[in-house]
Amino acid sequence: MSITRREFAQITLAGAPAVAALLRGDLAAAADAPGAVSRWAGVQVGLNVPYSFGAGNNMAAEEVLKRALEVGVGSLELRGQPVENFLGSPTVRAADAAAKARAAGGPAAPPAAPPTPEQKAEVKKWRLSAPAGKIKELRQIYEKAGVVVDILKVDDIFTVSDEEVDWYFQMARDLGARAISTELPEKAGETKRLGAFADKHKLFMAYHHHAQAGAARYEEVFAEAKYNGANIDIGHWTATQVRLSLVGKVSASAGRGRICASRPPESTPLQ
Repeated sequence: MSITRREFAQITLAGAPAVAALLRGDLAAAADAPGAVSRWAGVQVGLNVPYSFGAGNNMAAEEVLKRALEVGVGSLELRGQPVENFLGSPTVRAADAAAKARAAGGPAAPPAAPPTPEQKAEVKKWRLSAPAGKIKELRQIYEKAGVVVDILKVDDIFTVSDEEVDWYFQMARDLGARAISTELPEKAGETKRLGAFADKHKLFMAYHHHAQAGAARYEEVFAEAKYNGANIDIGHWTATQVRLSLVGKVSASAGRGRICASRPPESTPLQ
């Protein structure tokens, strides 16, 4: 399906009343504003945010919502960082402030060093004591503006403790998401570990591959847990040498409800 620039502008402007209402803090008005449904020909179209905005992944959840409404998108694969920012994470908020300083012409920060065990422990302590009730508050703000979180994207979920994995699944459930997505790992056993949490919470764990996955790898992942699924990137999928053998596997898995989302080919992030 194709749309004209005029039609896209009409879709985009439909979200403007909700943007204005939210900036005023008027949730009742936002609820009455036209929602950014972004469903065309029966297909729900969404964005991986804030990645698609090209402004770093630590953006405030309020800014993510504002930008989603500006482009008329009502379905999101939302990264965990904006949610943690909303909950008050000092680590995420510091990273967001640093990104804004760089965007304003400040000096570029040196590459971040891997977190120390002490830093990881501090982050874990914060997460497990964060005000979980605020996650439902964030969901309410988004849904009253006509935007839903379909998938929660968690970077490096394989590197955190079991307690934190469970915390992320609770976050996904409270946001109303149907899946958590992450990159397909190289290390054996990790998908089985996360699949156990997915089965416990009855939410899909959707793995996103680049060029490393073949049909056999996905079959292994699907066999490890009922709620292990796939988050297919069309660009990466068609670029691999296994694309023909994957077609039948993916089609069959879609029939079993294993395909949680399909991404278009990678492109320049929206500005």
